[in-house]
Amino acid sequence: MSEITSKHRCPMSAMCKGMAGKPFSGMGMMIPGLVLIGGGVLVLFQPQILAWLIAILMIMMGVGLLFMASMMRKPGTQANDEKG
Repeated sequence: MSEITSKHRCPMSAMCKGMAGKPFSGMGMMIPGLVLIGGGVLVLFQPQILAWLIAILMIMMGVGLLFMASMMRKPGTQANDEKG
């Protein structure tokens, strides 16, 4: 796994240090945060937007679940075809 050294550190600390040093990692979390805050303000002023957002989310989740189901079925059908 990891080499034993005289310093006792978390194995993930080097990766976290590398992520914290990159400027995009901070912006990558700020942009969705700002979008969510903006969406929340829009919902306060126009509550009808909430229904549209929920509908869009449900459609996207349904498409994603269908895609995942097709991906999960492929290995099963290939294994059945090889058996017999």
